[in-house]
Amino acid sequence: ELDAALRIRREEELPVYEALGDKRDVLIGQVKIALLLQQIDSQQYQAEIRSLLAEALESAEAMNIPEQEFIRQQLQTITA
Repeated sequence: ELDAALRIRREEELPVYEALGDKRDVLIGQVKIALLLQQIDSQQYQAEIRSLLAEALESAEAMNIPEQEFIRQQLQTITA
């Protein structure tokens, strides 16, 4: 089920948000993908997880939204 959820988020959900220019939903989608990858195999996907979270954090900080703290915490657990 995780693989199906990952495919849907990557191939269907995220492209829609990107096409709409919805930056907040794009960053939330990136975080959700990172969390799914973490559940599947955090070691195998560590670089991608880190990249997704770093990009999402940069966007969240630019928008100054509350989600930035959650993203920062997730990023710290990956880099620890």
